[in-house]
Amino acid sequence: MSEGAIKLSRWSDIGITMKFSLAFVLLLVLIMMTASTGYFSLTVIRKAEQQIECSARVEQLVQEMNRAVEQARRLHGEFLLLYSTLGLSEAHEQYAQPSARKIAQAILLSISLREELSKPEVNKTIQLEKVNINLYLSAAKHFADTSIETVQLITERAAPKLGLEAQMEKISLDLQQKTIDFPNEALLLANALIHSKDYLAHRQRSDMQSAFNVLHDLHNAIALDGFQSTQEKEKLYETLEQFRSTAEHLLDLDLEIRAKFNGLSLQYQIISPVSEELLNQVNHQLVRARKRIDRIRQNAIWIMIAIGLFSVFATLFIATMLHKNVTGKIIELTRAADAFRKGRLDVLFPHNSRDELGTLSSTFNLMTTRIRNLIHDLEQEGKRNKSFYRSLFDHSSSGVAVYESADNGKDFLFRDINKAGAAMDRVNRDALLGRRVTEVFPEVEKFGLLEVFRRVDQTGQPELYPVALYNDKRLVAWRENRVYKLPTGEVVTVYTDTTKEKQLEVEKKRIEAELQRAQKMEAIGLLAGGVAHDLNNILSGIIGYPELLLIRLPHDSSLRLPIEIIQKSGERAAAVVADLLTVARGVAGVREPTQLNSIILEYLDSPEFFKLQEVHPKVEYRHELASDLPPISCSPIHIKKCIMNLVHNGAEAIGEKGTVFLSTCTEFPDKTTTITHGLGEEEHVILRISDTGSGIRQEDLNHIFEPFYSKKNMGRSGTGLGLTVVWNTMEDHKGAVAVTSTDKGTAFTLFFPVSKDKETQEPVQQEFHLESLAVPLGHGESVLVVDDDSVQRDLAGNMLKELGYRVETAQSGEEAVTMLQDRNVDLLVLDMLMAPGINGCQTYEQILKTQPGQRAIIVSGFSESKEVKRARTLGAALFLKKPYSLKKLGNALHEALTDTIS
Repeated sequence: MSEGAIKLSRWSDIGITMKFSLAFVLLLVLIMMTASTGYFSLTVIRKAEQQIECSARVEQLVQEMNRAVEQARRLHGEFLLLYSTLGLSEAHEQYAQPSARKIAQAILLSISLREELSKPEVNKTIQLEKVNINLYLSAAKHFADTSIETVQLITERAAPKLGLEAQMEKISLDLQQKTIDFPNEALLLANALIHSKDYLAHRQRSDMQSAFNVLHDLHNAIALDGFQSTQEKEKLYETLEQFRSTAEHLLDLDLEIRAKFNGLSLQYQIISPVSEELLNQVNHQLVRARKRIDRIRQNAIWIMIAIGLFSVFATLFIATMLHKNVTGKIIELTRAADAFRKGRLDVLFPHNSRDELGTLSSTFNLMTTRIRNLIHDLEQEGKRNKSFYRSLFDHSSSGVAVYESADNGKDFLFRDINKAGAAMDRVNRDALLGRRVTEVFPEVEKFGLLEVFRRVDQTGQPELYPVALYNDKRLVAWRENRVYKLPTGEVVTVYTDTTKEKQLEVEKKRIEAELQRAQKMEAIGLLAGGVAHDLNNILSGIIGYPELLLIRLPHDSSLRLPIEIIQKSGERAAAVVADLLTVARGVAGVREPTQLNSIILEYLDSPEFFKLQEVHPKVEYRHELASDLPPISCSPIHIKKCIMNLVHNGAEAIGEKGTVFLSTCTEFPDKTTTITHGLGEEEHVILRISDTGSGIRQEDLNHIFEPFYSKKNMGRSGTGLGLTVVWNTMEDHKGAVAVTSTDKGTAFTLFFPVSKDKETQEPVQQEFHLESLAVPLGHGESVLVVDDDSVQRDLAGNMLKELGYRVETAQSGEEAVTMLQDRNVDLLVLDMLMAPGINGCQTYEQILKTQPGQRAIIVSGFSESKEVKRARTLGAALFLKKPYSLKKLGNALHEALTDTIS
């Protein structure tokens, strides 16, 4: 080789090295530029992400704090609403204490929020007035202080023994006792107490002011009363002043409580805008940070594109420079690379030179080898991923189905469905694939989901189809669907079954309605019991005194007719009171195992039923009674009253011609019935009373058991309490009543728990009724009448004297015990409820200690209670319910004395 050729070869070698060195330098510069761009982008993105994290933490704390405060406010509100019903202690435990825990949580969250807002990166991004932030952060503490103060004020007002309301009640009783012998003052006091009770019920200051005005009149009346001593007047004045000062304290306390309520409302109104503004600032910062990240990424992409273009030009430049020396080998290398690109992974480029191209060819061969290995690894990994994603698909708890468009999007074919979806839709996967959606789910078009499929298939935008009811002959279910379109063109829906949640929601609403009605009826019952007891005492005089007057008046007296009308009116009022006593819960009388069929047959053979047949002669009454009914534990007289009311209602609903049908059987109520009516999942005795009348309007069904909701004429068709008596009686017997009605008639179904005691008795009346017998006279036997009501004592005394008995009276149980310490009487007539002091049963128990075997009868304005039954166990002969007539009283005394003697 000549010297020139050697120089040219070295020059070529050097040229290639230098050119590749230049290429390397340019590549290094490009790499550094790319790295710098990436580093800068990552740094800025990281700062933006930190801002997002801070803002997200602030947003989370604000939302959690708002949620805790709102829950505390709700619990506090329920405490204020329900403490009078549940009782202060129960309401405090259920609502006030959880409210305090929630607000403590809110306070801790406010502390964390304050720390978060104090960070520099948060201060730079979230701009709010400092005073507003401080006000918002201290809102939980302010709410805690105000709610605690409100609970304390409520406790001071409504505490059972020490509260102001309890004090007013105690002072009221004291005033009533002190004015009991002075009718004028007692009437004024009763008026004042009515106004004060109106205030306690409605919290209207005008009611209490009216009470104060009446108290002022009472004060003047006491001053003018010549029958009271100065000492008695002074005591009354002192008690009146106690009542007034306690009432004024209560007014001030209620005013303070109202101020606390207003303060809580004002706090919420003030902090709510601050909370919303803070959340708006946080959301605004989140949006800005995300936009900044997007902008940086776009800039980085453009820079990368620019660097890429620069690299292309640099490569072309270097290729031009290397063209003369390395063209052939580069072409061969290019062909090899092209073959490799087309899939020939076994391509190898021969390299036997020691220059840079030789190194490049060696590198190329190494690269192809590694790529072959990498592709092999990727193929294996792809198989594993496919198995992994199939497992996720099949084991997802949500239903997932894949569809392919058919008929230009008018319908869709099933391509795949996971196990959860097949179970929800009650289909077989293998039998489903390839079938049309409209074939498998014929109501899908009406359901609205098919239209969503079409929109997503056309636009590619995902859609949420909210919870809706799908219903066909095969499948009835609530579904929520999320619909997507895959890059490969298929439509995918991910859906969840919310049927159980919807059913629970419906059941919850039904149970809440039943609970509200039960609470309302219980409140009415409590009111009815108290009113009935007081009315019975009042009616005793209206019924009893006319009877005495009629005995003493001549038969041709012109006064007999009006007095008889007064007596009959009193008896009608007593019938209403009897129903009111049944409305009062817990007074259903003696319970004993009884055959329901016997009660029904007894009613169908009663004068009441015969009279109903006379009024409605065209109505047919039929019954079908099961022969093997187990006994029920009941008060027969009250169950008989229920049957009478329902049959009477059925006959009146028919009006002219129709049928009232009674049937009995045993059933296990279904789950819906047990949940709706609070029954046990056990066997019940069922009584159904149906009629063929015109039915009850749907808007009236929820009100038919309310007192006086009747559309009938009072006095002619009933008292307006018939269905209320039925409802309360069934509740009192741990049973239930259900009603269904259409335009073809109405059916009432009564559910009775089966008695555990299998020995039955025939139904008997617990109260004494010998109205049809003549009145037996006494023979001078001594009778002690014990009653706290002066009118009742006077009436009973006059009646007994008229009947030939020697009468003494006592106004309290304590007085009666003292009178009988060293002597006895032939018979005691004991009132059950006497206040203040011991009741009739306790009086009888103490008298028996000194006078064993003392004879007695019990009287009460309530139906027979536990205390009455206890007195009967101690030895009392009979129970006589107020108001009683002369005949009932005379027969009761005669039977008590006769039974004892015999």
